[in-house]
Amino acid sequence: TTALFVGLCATFVGSYVGRAVHADWLPLAVALIAGAVMGVFEYFIRKKGKVVLENFSLAASMLLAMAAAVVLGLFV
Repeated sequence: TTALFVGLCATFVGSYVGRAVHADWLPLAVALIAGAVMGVFEYFIRKKGKVVLENFSLAASMLLAMAAAVVLGLFV
């Protein structure tokens, strides 16, 4: 799951970095938020032993990033 998520983020981040220079920063911010949320899930899974979170980490990180996109979109 982690490798799949990193691959998805890496695919999209490349194109967003090029556009972020021209003031379209929202997709890049959302991708970074999704990565950070996934990192938090991985911390709890690996360091705290919460293996049950492994099944929900990808879906939850995507949902939280989408919610962040909505909130950040209100300010753009």
